[in-house]
Amino acid sequence: MKTEVGSFRLDKEILAKLRKEAESENMSLNSLVNKVLETHSRWLILGKLGLVPLARSVVIELFKNMSDEDIKKLAKRQVSFVTESLLLLNNEDSVKTFLEMANAFCKRLNTILII
Repeated sequence: MKTEVGSFRLDKEILAKLRKEAESENMSLNSLVNKVLETHSRWLILGKLGLVPLARSVVIELFKNMSDEDIKKLAKRQVSFVTESLLLLNNEDSVKTFLEMANAFCKRLNTILII
């Protein structure tokens, strides 16, 4: 990946938090900021796709009154939309891209997306 030098003015407290996070992750501040911005840029389109992040605990509560069969039916109805949405996020239609996006999706702060 080609890089380009850029300059940004950041709030002092935000920069301190980023430095602390970079140190705790044993990575450079530059690498962390790139990772944060790259992740953010991939997820900009979520709202446009009608996806909403919900805490896992909320989804568990919603599913408590559903039968296993109802949950399976719901999942089957949504699978192609979710697959297409994840591929659209990266503008590339490949198994590798889908797996990368699914992996990033699963790592998101203990949340899941509800359509």
